[in-house]
Amino acid sequence: MDTLTQIALGATVAEAGFRHRLGGKAVVFGAACGLLPDLDMVTRLGGEFASLVHHRGITHSLLTLAVVSPLVGYAGYRWAGAGAGAGAGAGAGAGAGAPKRREWLVWTHLAFWALLTHPLLDLFTTYGTQLFAPLSNHRFALDAVSIVDLACSLPMWGVALWCLIRMRREPGPRRRWVAVGALAWTTCYLLVALGLSQAVSTRAEKQLKADGFAAVEVRALPTMLVIGAWRVAARNKRGDLRLGLASSWAGRRITFQSYDRPTGSLVAKTLVAKALASERGRMFQWFTGGMTRVQVDKTPGGHRVNLADARFGLLSNLSTAVFRVQFDFDHAGRLRGVRRLGRQMDFKAGHELSVWWRAFTTGRAQ
Repeated sequence: MDTLTQIALGATVAEAGFRHRLGGKAVVFGAACGLLPDLDMVTRLGGEFASLVHHRGITHSLLTLAVVSPLVGYAGYRWAGAGAGAGAGAGAGAGAGAPKRREWLVWTHLAFWALLTHPLLDLFTTYGTQLFAPLSNHRFALDAVSIVDLACSLPMWGVALWCLIRMRREPGPRRRWVAVGALAWTTCYLLVALGLSQAVSTRAEKQLKADGFAAVEVRALPTMLVIGAWRVAARNKRGDLRLGLASSWAGRRITFQSYDRPTGSLVAKTLVAKALASERGRMFQWFTGGMTRVQVDKTPGGHRVNLADARFGLLSNLSTAVFRVQFDFDHAGRLRGVRRLGRQMDFKAGHELSVWWRAFTTGRAQ
């Protein structure tokens, strides 16, 4: 999810389970651990395709984070005073008289949970998270909540702000139980969201099957703000796509838009095959999880194949895309260049919000 929510999650974990033992610095340390996996965004400096490959990769791996937890815990232990007590509340557990090794283990325990809850929360979004890198580059995504979901994030934002403001005060059971409640709310919300997503996917699959579209994959993709409005994407074995909007609260028939692979021209089909078989083409299909929209256009110098990620875009215009790649071919069919394009959308907040509300309440954009 968004970085602010991940920071708040780390701080909330620290308040719920560790501040009464480690003192106020545990909240800051937990927040920092919540941020750490997202430092892989520096991979953008490696080129226009680097972030697509490496974001939510090795730094989001459960294996990697489990291995580095003792090192991160030791850094927290040293920062807190190396056995001298972490604050006013430290005496309750790993206080000044406790063995140094035991106090380091408590900091490691905090680091472990604050780090691993980051990719576990990301798992419930659509982007995809490589949970078992480097052993596997499979991108796991549960499609339960969007990257920004206020109902999921606001409780943790509130707890984190409250805890950081009162960081130097004595830890109290009320603040701790509020943090536990925020974590319980988030967990239940994610599970409910997952159930709603699966229900919409099942409904869409049945409708498409009745309409004669043999989908091999159907995904109900969450939209911004709160759960309930879904962007539905389906593909068949050939790669043809169907995109539509659905609501969890209005079980009406879904109106799908068709985006089929080019079939009318042998040249177009050949160029699409070349683009998809190229290194960048394979990478982009891996990134999109197969939800790749294809378009072929003529240019003065030959032809252009555009690939777009069908998972993300405007609700008001399902043909828009956040992630796009362009392949340029000459008249002889030789690949001349590949580049990643910027976001293809004319975003107007007021209009998008009104479309979202209609999708949320009725499952329609109009």
